[in-house]
Amino acid sequence: MKKMYTIITGRLLLNVLMCVAVLMPGFSSEAAAKNLKPASVEKYDVEMQQALRVDKDNNLYHVYAVEKDESKHGVYTLDKRYIEIKRLDKINTPDYVCYANFDGLSDNFFYTDKKGMTHYCNTNGKDIAVFSLDSLWEKTEILTGGVKKRKKNKICLISRNGYKNVKTIYAEYDIKKKKFTKKKNINVGDEVVDFKLYGKYICGLKISGKIKNQGGKVIDDRKHSIVVYDLDGRLQYELDYSYLTENYTNKNIADIMEEYEKYHWDISDIEEMSKELFDVRGGYIYIAARNGIYRCKIGKRTFQKVVDLRGCEFTAMNWRNYLTSFVCVNKNKFALKTSWYDEGGEGADVYVIQAAKQ
Repeated sequence: MKKMYTIITGRLLLNVLMCVAVLMPGFSSEAAAKNLKPASVEKYDVEMQQALRVDKDNNLYHVYAVEKDESKHGVYTLDKRYIEIKRLDKINTPDYVCYANFDGLSDNFFYTDKKGMTHYCNTNGKDIAVFSLDSLWEKTEILTGGVKKRKKNKICLISRNGYKNVKTIYAEYDIKKKKFTKKKNINVGDEVVDFKLYGKYICGLKISGKIKNQGGKVIDDRKHSIVVYDLDGRLQYELDYSYLTENYTNKNIADIMEEYEKYHWDISDIEEMSKELFDVRGGYIYIAARNGIYRCKIGKRTFQKVVDLRGCEFTAMNWRNYLTSFVCVNKNKFALKTSWYDEGGEGADVYVIQAAKQ
């Protein structure tokens, strides 16, 4: 009887452990949703544009620089052009501003003026704060990157000081005190190419390794991952998702080297084209790859495919068609911008993808 009780107890414990393993978050696998084809894919032809954005009402738009006067080179006004609702809004910025970066959490945006001052504005173009990044750096030549957001009376930002041998700083600016109240170095180097701020986390897209041209054969040995830092610049963990991606170079470039030579592409150009993109929304990190859209809950380690993109129009195109922008509109809706090169110049399309119900 005692032996039988031990066996029954052991089986019950095993069943409980198996149930816990299945139900615990983070145990979902990519294979669990690999057959989820999109419920719909809508294509929109667009002009040259900045990155896709989502406003506070979950409407999808992009920002377009319009030349104000053809006789005055470099004088632009900015339009906010909605993708699906076909509405056009003017953005109130000085005429010379041809690029504005939006904070990703609202319609607020920022730009740099002719004197190098950074303006953080509301959706009507009114300044919320005006400040210089010089106090963050010894050098004055600054590249501002990442996501910028407003949190109570603070502006949180990522600032970078170049393109090579890059140094990166996370900083907080107090609007009332009109000064930076926090400055932390983030040890990422050149390999992290994009940042997004989400709550108490700094998420970055890291691409290590190189694309090599050896004897006319293209070899891609890059590693793709998401790095997650706290607001003190300390690395919390790294998510390698190379196994999820189907790099453009693996099956395309090697087959069309004659065309590759014809357009005089440099390997670095191809590397820039073929990087995957990511977004952070609703507590999840989303990855856009050529064969699907994946997500992983912040703090977990496993990606799950939420949309299978194999067979969609843009996934079948050659290496000159590449992803340049990706946003998660909501947990069931995504948007991708693709660009492509030909002898006539550059074009772009936007694909709005509605995920199938799980």
